[in-house]
Order: sequence, then C-alpha cells, then structure tokens
Amino acid sequence: MNIKDIKSTFKHHNVQLSKDVIPLIDFHLRAVVNAMAERCKNGNVKRLKVDDFYIAVGDLKRNKY
Repeated sequence: MNIKDIKSTFKHHNVQLSKDVIPLIDFHLRAVVNAMAERCKNGNVKRLKVDDFYIAVGDLKRNKY
C-alpha cells in the first residue's frame, strides 16, 4: 500500500489527513507487516500461502481463511 492508496482510502471515507500523520500510518503498516513476517518465521513458515495465513495474523485457534 503506497501513500496514494492510503490517502484515497481515507478520502473515500470522507476523512482528511494532515501531512504529519502520513508517516505514522506508514510506520504502523510496516510494523504490522513486520510482525506478520516474524510470526511466519517463528512458525517455521517458509512460504506464506492462503492455508497458512492464520499464522501470519496470529490467529492460531483458527486454521482456515
């Protein structure tokens, strides 16, 4: 997701973004993706597939998406 996508999504919901919040959103999205990658690594997932997505999002009680 790039900055244009982020702005477009918020605009679609009629929310204006200040320029100083864009880096915060970017940082948060990177942190979420990094956490997903770390969960995959800890779960010994070498290639993330649809069947393993629950591991990436940390929902270990559920094994189907």
